[in-house]
Amino acid sequence: MSDLYHLDDAVRAMIRRAKLVSLDDSGGQQMMGLAGLKGDSPRKVPRVQPYGFTSNPPADSVGVLISLGGRSDRAMVIGVEHEAYRPRGLPGGATAIYDQFGSIVSLVEQEVRVVHAQKVVVSAPEIILEAGGSQMTISAGGTDIQS
Repeated sequence: MSDLYHLDDAVRAMIRRAKLVSLDDSGGQQMMGLAGLKGDSPRKVPRVQPYGFTSNPPADSVGVLISLGGRSDRAMVIGVEHEAYRPRGLPGGATAIYDQFGSIVSLVEQEVRVVHAQKVVVSAPEIILEAGGSQMTISAGGTDIQS
């Protein structure tokens, strides 16, 4: 019976909630300083992010700390978010990218919405806008509008 209890303890130690205290974004992976259970303060824990998307969460964001085999030297953080800034009330199937300043880019019901942005910057050699059979091209050579 004691072997099962020991195994249960190891599994419990593998996955736990942790709050972001500090973040180093200077290397190939973000390294986080965390506050976990009482007295637990892992440092230099890599944050695993999905390919093609990155963010720099504010302090006090919460994530899941996973320690493979229950070992702190094999720890990683996933699923980091901050409840105060997360957009609410999106319909099922919607997606949003947001920051702590209220800027939101969302994909909702076949619309791309930019909300609360102070400025929208598109940097490209050529920009083509198409709507209802008309096209507008913006480039270094000027603007061309076709209907």
